[in-house]
Amino acid sequence: MISNLLYLAIACIGQTLLVDIRPYYDYTDNVRSQDPVGYIYDVCLPMHKMDKLFVKIPGKQLMDAPLNGALPVEFVNLHARPYVDRNGRLAVTATANGIKAVNDKA
Repeated sequence: MISNLLYLAIACIGQTLLVDIRPYYDYTDNVRSQDPVGYIYDVCLPMHKMDKLFVKIPGKQLMDAPLNGALPVEFVNLHARPYVDRNGRLAVTATANGIKAVNDKA
């Protein structure tokens, strides 16, 4: 059994490359809210064979999706935790308070 209090060390995730952004909505009685409550930032993880991680950030959209390729980003207060999905497979859910582009020249 995986505890709801078990979180992954962020250093284990490594570099994050933003590839897409999409809204997410609240549902009440199986009815979707009209306006998004936040955005999901899809990132690839080079350290993990380009596996994807979907990070939810509540509120307004904080940046635009990259037009071509991927953009190196960092998350503010990133929390990632494992869970078992409906098919019995291990998955990871992630949330953050913010996101910012990483300056490659720094």
